[in-house]
Amino acid sequence: MRLPALCLVLVLAACGGMGFGGNTKVAHGELYQSGDGNYDPFFKTVHDEQAAAKQWPEERKSSRSGLVTALAVAPEASEDTLARETRNRVKSGKSDGGFVSVMQQTRQSELARAKKLEERAKHLDGLVKDGKDLQADAKKSHENMGADKADEKKQDHIRELRRELEGAVDVLGSLASDARSSAKDADEMASDLAHSLEKAGAAVPEEKKEEKEEKKEEKKEEKKPEAKPAAKPASTTKKPDAKPAPPPPPAETKPPPAQKPPDEVFNP
Repeated sequence: MRLPALCLVLVLAACGGMGFGGNTKVAHGELYQSGDGNYDPFFKTVHDEQAAAKQWPEERKSSRSGLVTALAVAPEASEDTLARETRNRVKSGKSDGGFVSVMQQTRQSELARAKKLEERAKHLDGLVKDGKDLQADAKKSHENMGADKADEKKQDHIRELRRELEGAVDVLGSLASDARSSAKDADEMASDLAHSLEKAGAAVPEEKKEEKEEKKEEKKEEKKPEAKPAAKPASTTKKPDAKPAPPPPPAETKPPPAQKPPDEVFNP
């Protein structure tokens, strides 16, 4: 059963991740400024993303308001509830032209919302990478403080900076995950409405070719198996035939036996 994906967005946006950076200003939704121009633009961006994420529940509510009103269900109704009530309405034969129009409008709105959230998730992933790069930079600066290591105030300041960076990375990771999950729910809502429209005998506008191709590519990336090492191609080079056995050495010819000299004739 699918649960409303955005029910925790406000908590995530305000409190961020649950790692060691959870007890930070950034994790509590506050704007942190370190006074260092190398880091403060990043913290401002994170704060802006948190503020934007707080609008996601309202965007969801607005996207589905027409369907919610037509079905007379609670504004916070889950995807499952909306899909089930829509199917029941169509099955009962009460899906007149007005209701069909509401289904079509909601479907288009959900497709647009899904695309927007998918793009947001990719952007947040990029910010996570930026945050990790800044964490590495802050760690290096901390290790290379030299004589400043004796200054307790400077030590405390850079420790605080590193904690806030960790909190920022946690927050961004949580928001990216939630954006991706919410995009999936919006996409499934649009798919459920497409099926109901077909059952009602209404036309279902096709998605743009580019959007279809983009979704196919994303699914391929998700299901892409690990590459197996390529099998070595069978060698086409013929092995040389076995060398013929060398001919036997010629038989040794024994020299004829030496002839004994004739016995000398005794001459007295």
